Amino acid sequence: MGVKTLNPSSPLFEENYKYHIDAYHNGPEWVWLYGKFIIAKCHFMPESMKENPFLLHEKILTESPAKGLPELVNVDGTGCECGCATQAWSNACILEAYIMWTKLNK
Repeated sequence: MGVKTLNPSSPLFEENYKYHIDAYHNGPEWVWLYGKFIIAKCHFMPESMKENPFLLHEKILTESPAKGLPELVNVDGTGCECGCATQAWSNACILEAYIMWTKLNK
């Protein structure tokens, strides 16, 4: 769903963000970074991009009352009530990556 903000092997890693500033950049998965990661994989490893990397994003988009993607999620894509429920750059970066992936797999 996103890219973790800290390696899970770090002693500072916290898999769930709950309103304390120390955890904000110490573990939650940032959704917008995943879009940039997929774009890089499309450029540098196109042969590895046959399967749809957006299945969880599609599920969240259809189930979300706001029909948008969140700012961040907790461990393994689980919901994070402390983050923004839908965020412009999360949506934009995933959309940009989705368009690139779709063109690659025509």
